[in-house]
Amino acid sequence: MSLKKKITFSLFLTGTVPILTYFLFSGYIIFQEGINSKYSLLTQMNLSRKKELEKLASDSGEKLKELSQRRDILNAFQAFSTGFRDYPILGLQEKKANLLQFYKNQFLYKYKEKTNNDYIEKDLYLSGLSDRSIVFQYDYISNNSNPLGQKNKLKSLPNKSLYNDTHETYYKELSFIIESSGLYDIFFIDTEGNIIYSYFKEVDFSANLKSSVLKKSGLGLLFQKMQNSNHEKLDFSDIEPYFASYESPASFAMIEINDNNRKLGYIAIQLPVPLIDTLLSNKSDYMRSGIGKTGETVLIGLDFVLKSNNRKTSENLEESITYLQDLTFEEKIIY
Repeated sequence: MSLKKKITFSLFLTGTVPILTYFLFSGYIIFQEGINSKYSLLTQMNLSRKKELEKLASDSGEKLKELSQRRDILNAFQAFSTGFRDYPILGLQEKKANLLQFYKNQFLYKYKEKTNNDYIEKDLYLSGLSDRSIVFQYDYISNNSNPLGQKNKLKSLPNKSLYNDTHETYYKELSFIIESSGLYDIFFIDTEGNIIYSYFKEVDFSANLKSSVLKKSGLGLLFQKMQNSNHEKLDFSDIEPYFASYESPASFAMIEINDNNRKLGYIAIQLPVPLIDTLLSNKSDYMRSGIGKTGETVLIGLDFVLKSNNRKTSENLEESITYLQDLTFEEKIIY
């Protein structure tokens, strides 16, 4: 190579290398800034969603504290408790047979429709109900002419029991509490673990949280935790499938209720879990929230189990189920 060419080539390298270095470095800076920007966005979204979930829990706790201190609620609780204890157990065998048919022909039919599974412990569930529970479930659920999901529309029965009178007296106010607060259900639970009142009248109504299969549920475990604690007066359960709600994810908050330093029992509420999906998804407006066409925010528990529906499930349930089935997940996990 001639000297002229060598000089020309050297000058070319001298000019080109810095330019290439500049563009590569600039490209790296832009790329890194893009990553940092996205990371910052995700961090902000995480903090925002965390605050919204904390507010949901805080508001639920405040609602429970308010209820536990209201004079009318204390009076209602005590009347329900006495009425539950003194409720007449009449026609037990006939009512038990009728209730069994209700479980087989109505509840389990809808259970399978909702979960795609048969509940193999249905006889065990019934065997865990006391005679009083069976009579209550017959009177307020299986003999209730309202369809499943609307059993709460029953205001009173054609009998003169204290329980029925109390149910009729406080029906309007307790209905207003549920509907105005956006809660799923409310429970009055005595110190023995009996669910002496529930608004929605699902199959947890009148069951015992220590002796029925509900003792292993989120509500049952929360009750046991509250009973065994000398300090916690208000606590929350994890989000878990709940049998009485057809294995839909459920979370509960519970508070101890006292009157003049005398422990009456507990008030619990079933939180509106779908609201968690709404908060995490920014009301399903993913694009406006800044996470684009594929991004999503989900809630994962300390047990590493997904506690909220993911975006694919929310947008196309059937496609999501098919996808999970292709991955050979068990049906009981999918549903």
